[in-house]
Amino acid sequence: MLDRTFQLGRTVVALLLLGLLLAFAACQKTAQDQIRIGAILPLSGAGAGIGSALKSGLELGVREINARGGVNGRQLSIIYEDTQSEPRNSVAAFKKLVELEGLKIIFTITSSSGMVLKPLAERGGVLLFADVSHPEMTRDTQYVLRHSNIVDSDAAVMAEALLKNNHRRVGVLFQNDDWGMAYAAALKSALAEHGVEMRSEFHLPQDTDYRAQLLRLGLKDLPALVNLSVGSASGVAVKQSRELGFTGDIYSGVGFILTPDARVAAGDAAKGVYYQTYPRNSEFVQDYRRAYGTDPPLFAQVGYTDVELLAAAISRTSSEEPSVLSRYLRSLGKFRGRFEEVEVKLNGDIPMRTVIERFE
Repeated sequence: MLDRTFQLGRTVVALLLLGLLLAFAACQKTAQDQIRIGAILPLSGAGAGIGSALKSGLELGVREINARGGVNGRQLSIIYEDTQSEPRNSVAAFKKLVELEGLKIIFTITSSSGMVLKPLAERGGVLLFADVSHPEMTRDTQYVLRHSNIVDSDAAVMAEALLKNNHRRVGVLFQNDDWGMAYAAALKSALAEHGVEMRSEFHLPQDTDYRAQLLRLGLKDLPALVNLSVGSASGVAVKQSRELGFTGDIYSGVGFILTPDARVAAGDAAKGVYYQTYPRNSEFVQDYRRAYGTDPPLFAQVGYTDVELLAAAISRTSSEEPSVLSRYLRSLGKFRGRFEEVEVKLNGDIPMRTVIERFE
């Protein structure tokens, strides 16, 4: 009796072990059948609007490519890490994705995160899609690509708009981070070439009240104010400038239109604001509406095209090695995606143009 019980126990244990081995093998096969990618984005905090916009485009691209059979028969999969809009969190997120998850391809956004991650990607041989506008993002790099507007070009577009409206004195309120400082410096240089006087004040990313800085700019003596902030800060600064009696023209960098909470925070003061934005693709808008039932945020199309670029590179090189993918993409030149045609420069830039529109 005891022998039979012992044998039965051994059989049950053996079956359990076999089941665990089969489950492990199935998980391994699933992992091997996937092309795993990382994304380090601000999904909460001041930059959440921008991070969520890119995420929605990435997810739509992954969903549609996977529905068509994936890449060389394998499904794409993205693992997300939230920086909480704190650049220092990007480092921990990078180490987690690379060292623990074994990932070698990562998407990110915002200049502060991109500039922090750039040296880590170079040292670790990680392909980094850093969709940020800082002018140094793709300088002297082998592994970084940037699909974005670029600060120097943005500043030139902004300066042209100010000159078109004959503004000879300009006040600038900028966010004290990598993007804000670079943009303010580029704008000052662009305006100085035309003899335009520029005064500037900065605020910290976590600030919520900008009246002291606005007053130091001397609003009553200014015909134009340029607001270089992100998130609700961009809208609050607009509202507070009007509450302080400013009646001149207000201009804003892309932070105003990229984050919906900025327009909500500005309220009625948003009317008449000149803002920097990107041209929309009507076909992408329709595709996004079918998928999500709402209009796409502006940076969503960037994420979609990024996924297309990556999928094309993996498919055509039959490789996921970052150095192979980077070389292929940099030599690609023109790339025609489903919704847009882009040009990949040899330095890794995939530039986007911006335009100035007026909020009605």
